[in-house]
Amino acid sequence: MHLNEDDLVLHYYGEMPSAEEGRAAAHLASCGECQQHYATLQRVMAFVDSAPAVEAAPGFERVAWARLEPALAASRRAGWISWFVFSPAADAGDGARRRRRDAVGGAGARADPACRPR
Repeated sequence: MHLNEDDLVLHYYGEMPSAEEGRAAAHLASCGECQQHYATLQRVMAFVDSAPAVEAAPGFERVAWARLEPALAASRRAGWISWFVFSPAADAGDGARRRRRDAVGGAGARADPACRPR
C-alpha cells in the first residue's frame, strides 16, 4: 500500500507515530512512486520555508471578523432548512419539476411571465 499525502507530510516533519514511521521509511526505501511523491513534497516544502513571512496589516483581524460575522450569523439562522433547500438533491428535484412542467405545457408554461420566450 502506498503512502498517502498525509503520511508523507507527517514523515517529512517527523511527526508520524514511531510504529508507523518504521513502516513508512521501509516503504519509501522500496517504492519508486512514493519516492517521487516525497521528493516533490520536499521541493515544495523547501520553497515554502524559503519564502519570507508575511505580516498582516494593522487591524487585519478586526476587518476580517467584521466581514465574516454577518455571514456566519446568517448561516446559523438558516439552520438545516437552508441546507436542504440549497442541497444538490433539492437542485435535482427542481430540474425534474422544470422538465416535467415544460413537457406538459411546453416552453410557455413557465409560471413567471417574464420567463416566457419572446
